Amino acid sequence: MTKKWLVSLLSFCFIFAVAHAADAHVTVHPSESTTNAYEKYTVRVPVEKDNNTTEVTLQVPKKVSLVSVLPMNDWDYTLKKNKDGDISSVIWRAKKRRNRAK
Repeated sequence: MTKKWLVSLLSFCFIFAVAHAADAHVTVHPSESTTNAYEKYTVRVPVEKDNNTTEVTLQVPKKVSLVSVLPMNDWDYTLKKNKDGDISSVIWRAKKRRNRAK
């Protein structure tokens, strides 16, 4: 796999996974990857207008090995695995906040 192809594929999968839920300008950093390397990616999904993003799904391409996900405040995540035990998708869901009296 070439560097640009891998990043393009990850970006494409992620953008289309969230496109039906939000019309967001999703970004993935770094924008290029090294083949057969362990790398950390940052995915950003901004809030747009008055509609908060409450769920994000990342489909992991078959030849990409996802090792871990960093827990984030106010979000839960679920890992889905394929028959071989590899992570095939990640679903992040916003935790419900309790209304606090002012």
